[in-house]
Amino acid sequence: MQHLKQADFSKADWQMLTKWWAKGKREVLISHTNENGEWLWAVVMADDEGFWLDALKTEDAARKWATDAGMTVVNSVGHHP
Repeated sequence: MQHLKQADFSKADWQMLTKWWAKGKREVLISHTNENGEWLWAVVMADDEGFWLDALKTEDAARKWATDAGMTVVNSVGHHP
């Protein structure tokens, strides 16, 4: 969680993230989605695909964000519109 800041998350999301991290969980998926109306690459917890940690414009940026935070990308899914 090196570059993650509590201020970037809601209180409930930060609590969920810190509990997940404390359990030793570090695996994330990178998912290409337009769930919010814009095509983005979402970084999501591998064991809770409904929880987005962040979403970025490119797959490379999403991968870098995850690895810089100390996470392991286990899968990347999606397509380009």
